[in-house]
Amino acid sequence: MQLNEAITQMAELRKALQNDINTICENTRYSTAGQVHEVAKAIAAANQEAVELRDVFIAGNDTAQRQLSRKLFGIGPAANPSTVIAYRDATDRATQITDPGQLASALTRAIDMGDTSMASAIAARAQTLGANDIVATYATSTGQTDTYNELQAIPTGRNINTATAVVFSVGSLSLPPDVAQEIYPSGMGDTRQLEKLAATPPEAPTKPSSGPTRAYI
Repeated sequence: MQLNEAITQMAELRKALQNDINTICENTRYSTAGQVHEVAKAIAAANQEAVELRDVFIAGNDTAQRQLSRKLFGIGPAANPSTVIAYRDATDRATQITDPGQLASALTRAIDMGDTSMASAIAARAQTLGANDIVATYATSTGQTDTYNELQAIPTGRNINTATAVVFSVGSLSLPPDVAQEIYPSGMGDTRQLEKLAATPPEAPTKPSSGPTRAYI
């Protein structure tokens, strides 16, 4: 699942949730307690669906990152034993380099000498260290600029944490004040009461109330 797909699906989820909330709160057959319970259930269900969408997104994100990294830095499944050994040796040497300036110099030497294993290993190390200019140079030298751009477009680290926190949240909802106060007594960020209300139907009154019938659930 791409990020734009996730954004679209979450927008649809929020819209459907708000419609459900409006329907519940406009139904006069529910008591206030009944409305609170039904709204809490709807929000809890939407939160769970958002978590499932987030997990699918993260799994797809990780898979895409691995595939693109193999394509950009790997040696391919058809590599002969000597190539595999050379690449492993190059990787061991590249991991010892921590200075971006040294990485850049090493990449230039590897490219000039036609040492593709060392160039790939250095570029992979640069990617790990966040030295994007070095990776971009490598990608250009191997004709893989498009692959590099795709890889860079995938959110990682703090970026993915920020993206998932924002995208996969049901966000602010329009609730009647009395319902909102019952569900979020400490504000929208506190879901403890929400989960409790969703799991516990209100008790029916011991005596019928006067006036129009109001459903207790």
